Amino acid sequence: MNNISDEFKELVSRSLSDYNNCLSDNDDETFLTIDSPCQELGSLKARVLEKEIIISIKNFHTHIDSRLVKIGESDSIASHAISMIKKIIGGDFYFNETYTGDKLNSPGAGPQRLTKGDKKLLVQMFGEGTYTKEWSWFGAVE
Repeated sequence: MNNISDEFKELVSRSLSDYNNCLSDNDDETFLTIDSPCQELGSLKARVLEKEIIISIKNFHTHIDSRLVKIGESDSIASHAISMIKKIIGGDFYFNETYTGDKLNSPGAGPQRLTKGDKKLLVQMFGEGTYTKEWSWFGAVE
């Protein structure tokens, strides 16, 4: 294992202790898999590699690496990943998909819900009949 993996596992045991049984690893990687109560989102997966952690769910994924986290300060790659996971499973992170008719135009995710202005801009970009579906960890949000 590597330092990121060791730190990640330690932080899971301290900060996400209810999910210790969701950790697994092989020779090269550590995985955390947490099923969402929202079927549309499926499972959150964190894949710990040598120099980064990849967090994915539904149509969203992000890479947390040294370019994103300022190493040497209070944060580390592992602590940044744990912080993001806590926001997601706490319902403080949102996932959306924008459609025109049945066509998926754009998936997205972030710490804030789409505003009316965001939705208006999406209609300007993709045309009339554009609509958005949005979820948090716990289910659809209106």
